[in-house]
Amino acid sequence: MKQKIFGRVLLAVSLLVLAGSALFLALSWRAMPDRIPTHFGAAGQIDGWGPKSTVLILPILGVIVFCIFQFAAVLCSGMKKTGGVRPMLAMETMCRLLATLTALVFAYLTVCSVRAVPLGRWFMAAFLGAGAVVLIACIAWAYVSKR
Repeated sequence: MKQKIFGRVLLAVSLLVLAGSALFLALSWRAMPDRIPTHFGAAGQIDGWGPKSTVLILPILGVIVFCIFQFAAVLCSGMKKTGGVRPMLAMETMCRLLATLTALVFAYLTVCSVRAVPLGRWFMAAFLGAGAVVLIACIAWAYVSKR
């Protein structure tokens, strides 16, 4: 029961973040400069520029990647009976957490692109660190629960 509530909260947060970033983009469209950042280097600095229409790809990609992780979570949920409840629950949770992380990352990329500001030096480390924590914690949970 707790797992269902947790999954629904993650889904709601993710959908709000994705919708919020799309709304921010729509409301900011007229005020945006004609050229916006289209690429950021590993240090978070802007190293590519393009027309403002290129920012439209960020919310679209965010939704696509989010849906892929949600689909994987649904597959894991359906495999609980055949693959063992705890390991599949851990993998389902991992997919849902990564979907939420994806929504947050693409929303942040959209905001930074619209405002034409660098991501910040911390972005890459924070993004990779958060992803690593999710992966390691969920894999450890699945491994320990098999025993």
